[in-house]
Amino acid sequence: MRIKKLKLKNINSFKGEFEIDFEKFSGKLFLISGPTGSGKTTIIDSILASLYHKTPRLSNQVNMLLNKNSTDGYIKLLFTHKNKECEIELKFDKRGTKKFLKGGERYLDKVKEITEYINEFIGLDYEQFTRSIVLAQGEFDKFIKSTPKEKSEILKKIFNLESFAKVSIAIYEKYNRKKDMLNNLYDLIEKIDIKSLYEEKEDILDKLSEFKILKIEIEEEKTKKEKDLSQKKELNEKIKKLKKLEDEYKQEKSLKNKNQKEINILEKEIKNLKSNIKKRENELNNLEEKYKVYERIEIELNNLKDEESKLKKEFRDFQKRYEDEVLQKDLLSNKLESIKNKKFNFDESLIEKKEDYQNRYVILKKAFSQEEKKEKELETKKNELAEIKNNLEKLKKEIEELTLKKEKLEEKVLIFKFEKHRSYLKKNTPCPLCGSKNHNFDNLDSVSEDDINEYENLVKILKEKEEEFKDKEIKQNILESEISKLEGEISSLEEEIKQNYFDEYKSWREIFNQINEYLKNKNEIEKLSSLIEEKQKTLKLYKENIDNKKNKIDEVDKKIENLQKDKKELYDGNLKEDIEKISKELESLKENLEKNEKSLKIKEINIAKIEERLNTLNKEIKSLSEVKDKKEEDLSLLEKEIKNLEIKLDEIKKDEGIFEERIKHIKQKIDEYKKLKKEYEELNRQVNLLKILNDEIGSANGSKFVNKALGFLIDNLIFEANKILNRLSNNRYSLSIKEKLEFEIIDHFIGDTKRDINTLSGGESFLVSLSLSLALSEISKSSVSLDTMFLDEGFGTLDKDSLSEVLSLLQSLAIGEKMIGIISHVELLQSEMPDKIIIQKRGNGESVIVKS
Repeated sequence: MRIKKLKLKNINSFKGEFEIDFEKFSGKLFLISGPTGSGKTTIIDSILASLYHKTPRLSNQVNMLLNKNSTDGYIKLLFTHKNKECEIELKFDKRGTKKFLKGGERYLDKVKEITEYINEFIGLDYEQFTRSIVLAQGEFDKFIKSTPKEKSEILKKIFNLESFAKVSIAIYEKYNRKKDMLNNLYDLIEKIDIKSLYEEKEDILDKLSEFKILKIEIEEEKTKKEKDLSQKKELNEKIKKLKKLEDEYKQEKSLKNKNQKEINILEKEIKNLKSNIKKRENELNNLEEKYKVYERIEIELNNLKDEESKLKKEFRDFQKRYEDEVLQKDLLSNKLESIKNKKFNFDESLIEKKEDYQNRYVILKKAFSQEEKKEKELETKKNELAEIKNNLEKLKKEIEELTLKKEKLEEKVLIFKFEKHRSYLKKNTPCPLCGSKNHNFDNLDSVSEDDINEYENLVKILKEKEEEFKDKEIKQNILESEISKLEGEISSLEEEIKQNYFDEYKSWREIFNQINEYLKNKNEIEKLSSLIEEKQKTLKLYKENIDNKKNKIDEVDKKIENLQKDKKELYDGNLKEDIEKISKELESLKENLEKNEKSLKIKEINIAKIEERLNTLNKEIKSLSEVKDKKEEDLSLLEKEIKNLEIKLDEIKKDEGIFEERIKHIKQKIDEYKKLKKEYEELNRQVNLLKILNDEIGSANGSKFVNKALGFLIDNLIFEANKILNRLSNNRYSLSIKEKLEFEIIDHFIGDTKRDINTLSGGESFLVSLSLSLALSEISKSSVSLDTMFLDEGFGTLDKDSLSEVLSLLQSLAIGEKMIGIISHVELLQSEMPDKIIIQKRGNGESVIVKS
């Protein structure tokens, strides 16, 4: 285990946040220095509290580590073990403590779980940790000078020898328990009379041998009689079988005759059916040939009727056109006559001067062009206005209809919106919206999602129509203003023309109108005369087409009449129904034929099977001819004799079963005796082994094994301590132990003189205590990798040379990644040790870490 970092906040005298990075002391010997009461031991307490939730000074009351003037604080410890990193955080407040552990994928937040995890993870419990990693020198000085009983109790606690006591008690109890079991087993064995059992077994086996001989004799006699019975039964069976076969032969013969008669009847029926089928097939073929001709006539008739219908339609169309053309011609003739009869007061000489009049008219007309332009513009505006008014009227009606529809849907939408809120209403409770206590919704129409969509769409369309109506109203107002303006301008122009050009223009316009009217009538007469001539040609053409169509219709009618006559001559009746009737009859005849042929085939197969059965029966009857005249024998007497023999056998077997059951019981008793003997031998072997163990380490109170283990551990502890002490004292001193756990010092410089431990000086006592501490740490760590160690106080009693030797020894132990921390206020150590953590006291009872 290697400690990496320790973070503190408001712990004992450390007010505020502090961090100690132990990683920089890896492979080094370092000093934790400061005045007495500055908080050096608080660092050790913080490590122990975070790991095991207890300290030597405070036991389990770790909440007392919180600074008395603070409301909260924490200890955070980061360490590694077996290449796994683990962090523990111990939080403090006025209510108590909380603990958290993060290790790999593990996260724990309960003190008990964390302590159990640490014990398992590191491999050391609190006691083992404090004697392996945190070594308190004062404790070992007390241990050296304590009484033998006190030493024994201390070592038992240090080495956790309670388990040895448990093992000693367990061996003692197991030995006595097994010894009692052995005595009980001996008593059980003695109760079994094994000799009588063997004698009884021999008697029963003799009787069973006699039963076996008797059984063989009875079974031989029974077998003989059973064989005789079997032969007689076989003979009787043959007699019965012969009689049965003869009866069966007669029945099969009768059945064959019956089947043959039925075959003859079926063959006759099949012949008649075939004759009828052939006759009907001929009739059907004849009718089908006629039906083919009949169908061709029908097709031709239908085609002719279609052609006739088409011709008649064309005839009617031409006749109508002809009548229309006659009417148009008459109208044109009347119009021409009317024009010719019209009288004109017109001087034709004016026509020759038409061009002059026209030129003068154009000159005059230019004077009126502005007015005409204005009039055309006015007319256009009026047309636009009329169209807008019309559109406004339509829009008004549409808006009224849409508004009415919207109002109808609006009520439904409101119902839908308050649907959820209605579910909250309670009977006889006022509605928060309207105050009503009656919440009857039975008459409300159901509202669907389609109704909501329709309403939303309607609102959108109505808005668009209203906007369009407003736009058109604005346009109407603009047009009305423009029309009013144009009318004023035209009125002004007319007044001007009237004053300057009107009389001349009027005179010339009348002359020009007369010329145009005359020429127009003349052109109309010529045009009408031409049209009438064209109509006459068209009428002639239509007349020819009408006559042609009439002739074709007559020809088609004649053909239809001839075909209908041929159709009647072909078959006088319903040809299709007659074909269907004969087809059904033919189908029925064929079904009957197929049915009879199948029946005939089955009957023929039956006849063949019957003949085969008759042959078989005949052979079987012949094979039984030896018993033909014999009668059945009475077998009851023989069967009774066999039954009596079986009863005798059953009685013997019953007796055999009783004896065999007794033999089985005796064998069980003998096996039980053998098993008990075997168990006794095995248990006796175990008791002998347990006796050896019990004599060595077993005891009722567990002290025997504890004392033996304690003696071994003390010898090992003295051996390891002497290796260290020899080095520290330049091979002058070594430890030994007298009776009753009393230590003594051997001084090798004065002829191996033995001295009482109490005669040691303070420095010598420290060297002995340090040797024991380090030896105990070495023994305790076992297979656990420990890369961190702390030594607390005791260095003040050493002289400079001894201190140098101790430091050299400790430095040699701090190799690789291992680090050793010395906790001391000795000033000489501060100059001797470059790597250190210095703690200073403040005047207000607080301390600070000034170097780490």
